[in-house]
Amino acid sequence: MKPAKIFQQYIWLVTLLRKHKRLTLEKINQRWIDDKVIDGKPITRMSFYRHKDAILNMFGIIIECEPSPRILDRR
Repeated sequence: MKPAKIFQQYIWLVTLLRKHKRLTLEKINQRWIDDKVIDGKPITRMSFYRHKDAILNMFGIIIECEPSPRILDRR
């Protein structure tokens, strides 16, 4: 993918999170698909974390993530 396209994805993600403050990865992904950021293809969890790290390195913006609650199997 071209660097300019990746940069646009970073800007899109920062803009979305500044507007909505707290979103789950599922909701980010739905907006990503709806806005056809990559031709309507979903963003993977791994790509999201790569983008998050790149945004920190490039812009100094920290995107904090809360781990999703896990259901424990109590047998």
